[in-house]
Amino acid sequence: MQLILNDEMEIMAYVKIGSAENGVDYDGPIPDGFLADFEPQKYKLIAGVIVSNTDYVTPEINPPTPTLTQQDGINAHFFKMALDFKKQLKEMGSNG
Repeated sequence: MQLILNDEMEIMAYVKIGSAENGVDYDGPIPDGFLADFEPQKYKLIAGVIVSNTDYVTPEINPPTPTLTQQDGINAHFFKMALDFKKQLKEMGSNG
C-alpha cells in the first residue's frame, strides 16, 4: 500500500494496487475502519504507523445552490406557454 501525505503527515489518499506520485510505501497494521471510512486527513502517519487524527474535524459540506439566470426564467415562461397551448388544443379537440 502507498500513502499520499501532506506536510502534517495527514493521509490525503492511498492506493492498494500500483503506486502514486510521491506515495510512501506502507506495510504496517491498518486500523479498523480505515478502508471503509477513509476521508482525507482523518488519519495520520506517526512513527511509521497509521493512527486516527485527533485534530480531525468532519468538513461541513454545503450543497451548491443553483443560481437561475434570466435565460432560465425565459425558458420556463416559454415552456409554460407551450403546456398551456397544448392544454387549450386538447380542450378544443374534445369540445368539437
